[in-house]
Amino acid sequence: MLDLAQARLDWIHPDHYEKGQQVDVVETKSGGEGRLSFEVDEGETALRFRLTESGRFPCIRQGKAADGVILHFGRDQSLRALHLVELKSKVGSSQWRSVKLQLQGALHNAHALLGVLGLECPKEVVCHTAYKQDALSQNPVLLKAQVGVRVEVSGDVADWISGSVEIDRRFPRLKHFRHERDAAGNARVRLSV
Repeated sequence: MLDLAQARLDWIHPDHYEKGQQVDVVETKSGGEGRLSFEVDEGETALRFRLTESGRFPCIRQGKAADGVILHFGRDQSLRALHLVELKSKVGSSQWRSVKLQLQGALHNAHALLGVLGLECPKEVVCHTAYKQDALSQNPVLLKAQVGVRVEVSGDVADWISGSVEIDRRFPRLKHFRHERDAAGNARVRLSV
């Protein structure tokens, strides 16, 4: 499958993708600068696409798009997983709702991109949010719940802490990983399937 995708990569401007055993999703906006590096095992390949608001398929209705899309190919060159990636400096309720829209836009753009590359969407679709400050799970009300008192967790917080997220009701909930960034705004992720 990677061979077919490789042949069709010539159709895409080289500034919009990176291929290798390590690829980086970079945020350049002031205040949120940083890099989320993804590594795959020896013999595997990661193919990262930059599908931001200015570098996306213009015909897709959802105008927002996450910072990156990564296709993870196994040793046998089959497409193992699709990863949708967003970097934020702070994630509170309003930012989290925005992140979900950006991930949705990335998913829609990724489907178009997969079509260009002649690939089917893999069964494994994973969302990643890298942040400097987590303002959702640091809710003091949740931390000070009295023993024996049931605390209802709002939808936003539940989505954030559950490990899965709904970004488009036409798709099942997707795996979601949170990655805390260091002081320089960077983090590393090891992809495995």
